[in-house]
Amino acid sequence: MRVELSGIGKTYRLSETVEVPALRDIDLRVREGEFVALVGPSGCGKTTLLSILGLLTLPSAGSYRLEDREAAGFSRNEMARCRASTIGFIFQAYNLLPREPAWRNVMFPLTFRAETRATRRQRALEALEAVGLAHRANHRPAQMSGGEQQRVAVARALVNRPKLLLADEPTGNLDSRTGRDVLDMIVDLAGRFGTSVITATHDPRVAARAGRVVEMSDGAIVSDGAGT
Repeated sequence: MRVELSGIGKTYRLSETVEVPALRDIDLRVREGEFVALVGPSGCGKTTLLSILGLLTLPSAGSYRLEDREAAGFSRNEMARCRASTIGFIFQAYNLLPREPAWRNVMFPLTFRAETRATRRQRALEALEAVGLAHRANHRPAQMSGGEQQRVAVARALVNRPKLLLADEPTGNLDSRTGRDVLDMIVDLAGRFGTSVITATHDPRVAARAGRVVEMSDGAIVSDGAGT
């Protein structure tokens, strides 16, 4: 999926007199199938930028275009449908439903699709098999290790074959070996579907696997590896 940000700014108003700028004049273009790593210190705006890209937060200024369509023109229902059918999310804290088994967690993004429940369940089981967790389909998050929970999160993010995959510190809570395995899965599965990947990370291994590294500081992009 092609993504184009132009002059994006985000300011949080804490009170009538206090405003906190989170993003300043962000210009970013991502091509279909590109893997981009956002790097920079904590608080530099990486997560806020991912939230805007994922249609979870609206910018205060600037233009955000998805496949040549201005996101500001989306209705609330259109944004929800886009998040469900076009965008996949991987969070550092997994964000799994604690009382539901793995297959139901993975099936959740398929809720709005015009498919039978049996079809959605089968697709969720196939996604779990793709990340090596078919045998854990009926286990709840508390019954799984951190690495297994993140694999479930990867399966959930990719079950609808999104055009855009957004990952916030996908290896942040994992040991080095499990983090490498999860990163391999993201690269392999996204590559198969031609998905554009944008990840925020402090992990140099993740940045090394990206085709392009964008460095942020104080809410702005300070360097962009595009074309290098």
